[in-house]
Amino acid sequence: MKTRYFSIFAVLLLALVALLGTSATALAQVDRPKSDTISLATFSKDSLGFQLQDFGTLNSGQTECHTIFFQNKTSSVVVIKSVRGDGFTATAIPTLPIVLLQNEIVSLTNLCFTGGNSTYATVYGYLSVGYTVNQTDYVISAKTLGHQVPDTLLNKPCVTMTLDNNVFGPIIMDGDVSHTVTITSNRHESIVINQQTDSIHADDAAFHITGITFPYTLSALEVKTFTITFSPRSNVPNVVYRYVGNLRFYAANCSEPSFDLIGVAIPPTDPNTPTDLNAGTTDVLAMISDNTVTTQTFNFKNSGSTNLKITGVSLKNGKSFAITDIQPSNTLPFTLTPGQSMSVTLTMTTVTNGVYYDEVIITAEAGIISMNFELQGLRTNGTAGVNTNATGLQNVSIYPNPSHGDVSVAMPGIRNARIEVLDVLGKVIASTTASDLWNWKSTAPAGTYVVHVSGTDASGKAFQSYDRFIIEK
Repeated sequence: MKTRYFSIFAVLLLALVALLGTSATALAQVDRPKSDTISLATFSKDSLGFQLQDFGTLNSGQTECHTIFFQNKTSSVVVIKSVRGDGFTATAIPTLPIVLLQNEIVSLTNLCFTGGNSTYATVYGYLSVGYTVNQTDYVISAKTLGHQVPDTLLNKPCVTMTLDNNVFGPIIMDGDVSHTVTITSNRHESIVINQQTDSIHADDAAFHITGITFPYTLSALEVKTFTITFSPRSNVPNVVYRYVGNLRFYAANCSEPSFDLIGVAIPPTDPNTPTDLNAGTTDVLAMISDNTVTTQTFNFKNSGSTNLKITGVSLKNGKSFAITDIQPSNTLPFTLTPGQSMSVTLTMTTVTNGVYYDEVIITAEAGIISMNFELQGLRTNGTAGVNTNATGLQNVSIYPNPSHGDVSVAMPGIRNARIEVLDVLGKVIASTTASDLWNWKSTAPAGTYVVHVSGTDASGKAFQSYDRFIIEK
């Protein structure tokens, strides 16, 4: 490189250059990704022009970068102050500001174009460089263009999500059952995902999320999986055995997919702790088995202050359950004194894994008093939770029960069901047709009612049930 001779002014300028940490010697050219499309950008204070940089045709997500070189063609010292890209990404290579002497060349910036971020075939932009000559500011712009394949991903929601099963359970209370959520980004830029959980007639603490922390930033085209676990617990103040929650994900300028999370849980029943004999009880009797046939004895206690004459013990339908023994006597009637207990031994016969339903009906005083206990049996095949699809949940659940008016009737797997609500006299007070779930805003007075559901399951088999619930005011 030839030797330069400088005046006193030039010596002072070199001192300034050293202070800025920038070499005043000509910078050698570096390897360029597309050397056949790179041209030397030149400029002068008297002749400002556009030099076209063509980035070729790129597919969605592809990035092409060019190294742009500038040469000082003025008769003075040039100080470059800024580099900016419009429509393209410009990254300065040296630390700005930089001082260029006459004819000096510098690799000033990497200019990058990414295809597939719009539906236009050609994208135009500018590289703007701000500089000073003799204390006068100038800006030079180099025109750039890139050709791209239209991004078909833009026709999709920015995020798509799948849940392998939105029904959690059936499960025994104090157990756990999990399902996997997959979030897929359909964009080439990052997306911040937030999460919100709402619950309806449920303990929202029963659902837990692991494997992700919100807010979460999805990178371009990232596929992220995490786990939702249903963990109902029997030590909550109000034990409910069916949970319905809503899990919503949201991000700026994105669609808002959400899931209705249904959790089915059976409260544990302690056979050794007597259940009070009370009319209108909402206690649930639970049987758990991993065999086709199981037997369990339930105890009941006269918790009143007078004698109770037991005149009948029966099942509502007796399809999967049978009464095999009654104590203190299989011969009815018999009398229970205050505090005295009786027992009913039941046998459950199951065909497949899942939940089985019935009611134990104990009548007293020649049928004047009727005590109905909901009976649920769960065959688990040796596990606490059963991942059951919709066709396996051929049952009806009513919640909350008791209710203050708003009642939800869940019928997973039941299609085009005819639903009727009957009062104690058998009069139909409400009717509708629904699938899977019906929400009823009742104005009926306090009392006991029956929901009659008839329809077909996913396999086309006929289904029918009668379920009792209570409205309290």
